[in-house]
Amino acid sequence: MATAGVINSSDLKFYLDGTAIGHATDAEISLTATTRDTSSKDTGKFRAIAPGGLSWTISGSNLYAMDATEGASEIFSDVVNQTYLTVKFSTEVTGDERYTGQVLLTELSVSSSGTNENATFSFSGEGNGAFSLETVS
Repeated sequence: MATAGVINSSDLKFYLDGTAIGHATDAEISLTATTRDTSSKDTGKFRAIAPGGLSWTISGSNLYAMDATEGASEIFSDVVNQTYLTVKFSTEVTGDERYTGQVLLTELSVSSSGTNENATFSFSGEGNGAFSLETVS
């Protein structure tokens, strides 16, 4: 049964090739529509545009846990090996919406700041091809 009301951010996660990224604290997908300039002498002093392409990116922040099923070491391997992955951004509750596509992870950053604080990592990636919104079944 689909989630009713406002979604709790703890329930909305990234899944890479079907496995949730462990200990997430932040997750974001960004979809960008580009434009192309169609200004000419005929359009006057105001810029004219037409639709261009679409691109999308993902990024996330997580607590660093060496025993995470999908954690910093797996993302490290994906970045180094330049592996294309299927990404889902979803609650994975039947009836809820799910964003999905193929992604190439392009950045990993590991941080250990302060004293007696949590070690963290963050990552980002670029979409490859189509990006879709579907219903979890």
